[in-house]
Amino acid sequence: ERAQRYGVDCGEGLEWPAGWVPGREYAKPLVLTNKSDSAMRLRYRLPDSKYFSMAFPEEIFLLPGLTHTLVVTFRPVHLESYDDAVQFSNERGTFYIPIRAHVPSAAAVVPETLDFGFCPVDETAVRTFPISNRGQLPITFEWSYDGPFRLSPASGAMPPGSSVTITARFTPSDATVCVVRCVCTIPEDRAHVMTLEGIGKYPFLASDYEAINFGRVLVGATARAEFRLSNQSPVSARYFISQRERDAARTVSLAPVSGVIPPGGAETVTAIFRPDVRGTQTREIYDVVTTGGNRIAIECAGEAIGPIVELSARSVDFGDVPIEEPRRTVTRVVQLQNRSNSHVPFQLHAVEENGAFAVGCTAGVVPPRLSHTLRLTYSPSEPGNYYRRVVILVHNQAPLCLDVVGTGFNDKKRPMTLALPVVARARARARRGLHLLSPEELDASASAKRARSAALLEGASSGSGEGESEGEGESEGDQDEDDEVELMNEVFHGCCDPTAALAFDEEYLDFGAASRLRVGEPRLLRLTNRTRGKIAVRWALPHGYASGGSLDRLGAVFAVNPATCDVAPESTATFKVHFLPRSDSQHYFQRLECVASFKSMRSFRLVSEDNFVPPWSLAVGAYGHTFAPGTSRFIAQPLLSHPVLSFPVCHVGETGYQTVSLTNEGETPMMFSLRTGASCNFAIVPPAGVVPALGTQLLAVRFSPTEVAQYDRTVSLVLNGEEANPLKMRLLGAGSEASLRLPHGGRLFLPTTCVGASSTACLTISNPTRLPLAYEWDLPESAADVLSVSPAAGVLSGKASLQTTWVFSPSSPGPMLAKVPCLVSAVDSRTGGTGSYEVLNQVLTVSGAGASGQLSVSPAVLDFGAIQVGLPRRLPLTLVNSSTVDLWYELSFCRTEACAMDEAGEADVL
Repeated sequence: ERAQRYGVDCGEGLEWPAGWVPGREYAKPLVLTNKSDSAMRLRYRLPDSKYFSMAFPEEIFLLPGLTHTLVVTFRPVHLESYDDAVQFSNERGTFYIPIRAHVPSAAAVVPETLDFGFCPVDETAVRTFPISNRGQLPITFEWSYDGPFRLSPASGAMPPGSSVTITARFTPSDATVCVVRCVCTIPEDRAHVMTLEGIGKYPFLASDYEAINFGRVLVGATARAEFRLSNQSPVSARYFISQRERDAARTVSLAPVSGVIPPGGAETVTAIFRPDVRGTQTREIYDVVTTGGNRIAIECAGEAIGPIVELSARSVDFGDVPIEEPRRTVTRVVQLQNRSNSHVPFQLHAVEENGAFAVGCTAGVVPPRLSHTLRLTYSPSEPGNYYRRVVILVHNQAPLCLDVVGTGFNDKKRPMTLALPVVARARARARRGLHLLSPEELDASASAKRARSAALLEGASSGSGEGESEGEGESEGDQDEDDEVELMNEVFHGCCDPTAALAFDEEYLDFGAASRLRVGEPRLLRLTNRTRGKIAVRWALPHGYASGGSLDRLGAVFAVNPATCDVAPESTATFKVHFLPRSDSQHYFQRLECVASFKSMRSFRLVSEDNFVPPWSLAVGAYGHTFAPGTSRFIAQPLLSHPVLSFPVCHVGETGYQTVSLTNEGETPMMFSLRTGASCNFAIVPPAGVVPALGTQLLAVRFSPTEVAQYDRTVSLVLNGEEANPLKMRLLGAGSEASLRLPHGGRLFLPTTCVGASSTACLTISNPTRLPLAYEWDLPESAADVLSVSPAAGVLSGKASLQTTWVFSPSSPGPMLAKVPCLVSAVDSRTGGTGSYEVLNQVLTVSGAGASGQLSVSPAVLDFGAIQVGLPRRLPLTLVNSSTVDLWYELSFCRTEACAMDEAGEADVL
């Protein structure tokens, strides 16, 4: 502007920035340029201040485009600001060129506003902004504010030319608009005011599914389901998913369990159900919680089932087999069929491969949808009856059983042929507690029964006598139910059942370390005969040890003395068991089978259909090893299917069973023994054994809760004698009893209802336990006419809730108070879902009142007056309910005086 107006360009002036020192001299050139198109004469005047000096003023002649330089000298005496000007003049006018000298100063730059926009409630939004020091002096700052905003750092210092990044946080506590004025105090400069703005909003999530039912899932398999979380709010929603209760093993997992969903966005959550224990009925509730927002409950339900494995036959009858030379062998085949889609390990419990009934393979794995052949061979060496109930343990499934019978005879001894109906009758007698009777007592009982039947036939009530006889015969010939509890009781009691007719004092004999070079001390084994008849005992020992060395296969490695004996009624017999190993550095484990029968069963001449009793087969486990002290054994390579075994919840006083597989992944046999006795609540069978190379051993585990509590026990399996490094297995279980949770302290209040009308109320009952329960409302007769409930009975699964509807229909005015019992019982899944436990009586107090209605009409008379034909007229009629109950009404018209119109006309008029 100066160049256009005066034709001279000399810049904006001269400035001495901070940094100069009083007492010194500082010079700067002032350059004048002629920007016009003609020559000019310039005159200037010295500055007024004595601190700025120039050469004596002389007229300056400038041609167009030429420059002239003047020197301005600054001589400060104090550290303060100096401000002056040089006056110039030419033909066009006068103008001034400023000259200044600055001292160091502070100059802070702070933003005036910061807007956070929308922010979720109880979430923290973060923004950053800089503050700068553009001066030449260091400065300090300090923020002062209030409200839901936070600034960090709240104070600090800045050297010249630097900046600091401030972090601002906004955490709204509710949905509101927040505007806060923050003051940044800088003592060296001034106070800067900054406005912070933000709006709090509640996040809201919605789910397309709130209940997921996986159905029945095979143990070890995986079922997946998805649900979608959508954010329907204008702010981002941070969510967390947590399990509401953690009183049972976790079988359902969700992924992801946390995240942030942007406004209007959605995220898919995957639910995975992976059960590892059969019988588990899962009903878990997961809470999807948003910070400051809503809560969604997602219910996940599923049931774990085991594989379906069946036997092609439940019994094998070898019939009569002669004992002759060459030795005759009879073979039967049974198929173990797997109808599921998973591999299923199985184990023939307490069965030796070369026992009385030889089995080709006592353990294995059945492939999916295929079958495994069990080849049974019977080759008796001594005359007599043979019977064995073989229990087959199936992994993750209830056990199976196979009854095997056979009879061996020769020219000198011919026992009566043992058939399966004889076994069935004997087991039926055992269930009735008659298994201790001798053959003579059975004969006497049968004779007495026939005498009673004959007497009844001769009397007047012969028809009822026939019915009684038939009923008794049917009871005696009942087949075993063969349910899981009965079979597992046989597995766990083994040959030491205190209620059995015959029992040993020990089932497993541990010989420890032995040597093939010397005979060790024998173990004593005591057999107790609780029957009232003489028992003949003979041992059917395996010939050789198939899993041992070549010498072990040639002869028996365990011997029993005496091999045969007779045991008097209600007395005992003692046997000596010897361990005779034939190889070094070898593990040994065998089942020694003892076959016992009544002495009178040796010949068919002494046996009748009434007193025929099948033999008993008792198997004793014997084990030891031949590793020298101090020598290292084989390195065990175990694989346990369930390092943590969590039983489904079990009713107090009942028993739950599971199976665990122990796999030997090594190429040498692996011996195991239970070092830590489980407890009175947990038990494991077998407690010892040898797992062949690359083989699998099934362990049966029992859980018997004695009270309502959580049970936790860790057991140790010693492998190959390594006491210092046992294999640990944790056992978890929960004992529970049926209980129904009634809200409001067991009270239900029904609204006051008009007599003749009905009202309804809803009551939600819930099962706080994980046991399924059956319930039934038992309405008292005094309230049955005015009170009803739906559903009146049903079954509630574990952790489930049900809404019941109560209908109140009073027949007279006045209060109503009824105590309604609810009969609650746990459900036994083995009985088809019926309540079979102790019935609990829980009382619900229901109160209500009946009242009479009061209805008035205003006005009492409607006078339409004279009305022109064809023109309608309307008058209001007010119905007033002055009572405390709801009233149902219906308007109808009737004539009180005779008139000329007919009925049809009256209906059209009113």
